[in-house]
Amino acid sequence: MTATLTSENPKVEQDLSQPPAGGRARGWVKHVVAIGIGMVFACVIVELCLRTIIGVTDVPLVRPDPVIGWTRIPGQTGWYIKDTIDAIRAPYHFNQAGFNSPHEYTTTKRPGVRRVAVVGDSFVEALEVAPDASLTAVIERTLNDEDVKAEAYNFGRSGMGTSQEFFMIRDTVLNYDPDAVVLLFIDNDMVDSCAFLADDATVSYVDVGENGRMRLIEPRRAFEVNPVKRLASSLAIVRYLYAQRNVEHLWNRLLSGGEKRNTNDPFDGVFPPFYTGSDDEARRAWKVVETALVGMKQLCDERKIAFLLAYGPSHRATRPDRYPPIDNALCDPQLPRRRLADIAERNNIAFLDLFEPLVADGKQNGRDHYFMGDGHWNEAGHEVAGVTIAERLQEQFSPSDPL
Repeated sequence: MTATLTSENPKVEQDLSQPPAGGRARGWVKHVVAIGIGMVFACVIVELCLRTIIGVTDVPLVRPDPVIGWTRIPGQTGWYIKDTIDAIRAPYHFNQAGFNSPHEYTTTKRPGVRRVAVVGDSFVEALEVAPDASLTAVIERTLNDEDVKAEAYNFGRSGMGTSQEFFMIRDTVLNYDPDAVVLLFIDNDMVDSCAFLADDATVSYVDVGENGRMRLIEPRRAFEVNPVKRLASSLAIVRYLYAQRNVEHLWNRLLSGGEKRNTNDPFDGVFPPFYTGSDDEARRAWKVVETALVGMKQLCDERKIAFLLAYGPSHRATRPDRYPPIDNALCDPQLPRRRLADIAERNNIAFLDLFEPLVADGKQNGRDHYFMGDGHWNEAGHEVAGVTIAERLQEQFSPSDPL
């Protein structure tokens, strides 16, 4: 006789025909673990490919600075790579002073050697070109080729405006006892100089007090290195996407539906340095720039150091044919050079406008001077600017000619 086991409860019989609930959960976990392992393996492969085959940019590390927000950590060497319309591939080295230079700086000058301090933002820091092709290197090389024994020190730090450059000269540059200080002004320096436009709470600003004299605005908070971002920057895939391919910028533009006009913008959608309207913020911003420049000159005059203000125009100003026509009557890319020329004349500041030399070289040699898609000078731009500045400095280092 064969015994048959049945259940008086049909629900129990139905449940016995399905896999146990714990078994289903364990199966789901296995799938998730398998997918996770696959993703990790894929990321490892991508990471290795980026590091060994494709090549990915390095990201120079920074450290807090109580006055200008941050400086570069000394002793870093790497490659700056950016995939724009014009590909950028350049080595960099930050010396023990924290500046992009293959040479170490010393406060003691060699006898008979003139020392030039070049101060500015990313155009002076010059990560986009090899150190021996940078503005500072070209100035030094040109002066020595003209029988002027000279050395040029690069005091560039990306993101500085004229305000922060004042503090850079006051707190750092003067310690190296230069014979001449060259300040390179770029259009966006006007924005970066003003607390009410840049609004970076970690840096100091120059402002104009009610009495018209310089007033210093201290940082509202200390700059802090984000440990998550620093850890992420050690991954090649993160550096490739965010620094090299600039995916974050493209993603933000996609989410915003492209560039949208801010109806509360006092500059009517115009890049503030190009704004020709009568807005109070524009006048105040240029007054801040003027106050900082006068302060720099006074610092140099007190120590009998020559001070030269050089203006580096935008690509749009030198090559308008490469851009769509401007349809806003309040936008004039030539405005900054006129503003600076007026400031220099009012305050007896030596001024060098690089607009004409760049345009003339472009017409004569058919060269462009900027990386398309990036906006910084390429090697040709650094060459023209460096040679032009060196020729002006050569006059200063002659026994009888003023700067």
